[in-house]
Amino acid sequence: MNSTITAIIAAAVLIGSAFVFPWLQNKGILTFGPRSYTLIAPGTKKELLQRSCDALDAARHFSIVEVSDRDFEVKARYRVPPVWAELTVSVLPQDTGATAIRATISVLPNLFTVVTVPERRIFARFTNAMRREGALPSKRPARTPVATDQTSPNLPRARRTRSSPAQASSR
Repeated sequence: MNSTITAIIAAAVLIGSAFVFPWLQNKGILTFGPRSYTLIAPGTKKELLQRSCDALDAARHFSIVEVSDRDFEVKARYRVPPVWAELTVSVLPQDTGATAIRATISVLPNLFTVVTVPERRIFARFTNAMRREGALPSKRPARTPVATDQTSPNLPRARRTRSSPAQASSR
């Protein structure tokens, strides 16, 4: 029952967008096109190409269409109704010795993609998959342990207190 309702809603969105979008694009109100995002990552082109393939294989909702070792490019489909998109990952060398990863996302326009920006969510899912694969550093740096005095390992934390302007001027 739930999948039937979802299918009916998806069909209505696609049918509605087939009539509305060409008119809005001719008027110049809507413009659709691929969006590109660039990441800088340590490693060689071959390593990052392999890691991006592994990350896309392991990630949900992505299916690899084509891998080009000569162009260092991976094409993958992203299909989560009502969003259908194609992700192209290109691995490019940089002058600094690091490698750039350019992710270009093309989304099939429909009513849902007008209201939301699915490219950001698709890119976030790709970068999270790359982080799980180890190709990118984690968002948060790892906490380094702080050396404490051996005699009293459980020192109380210093508390911040708010001072009133009158107390601050008297200091």
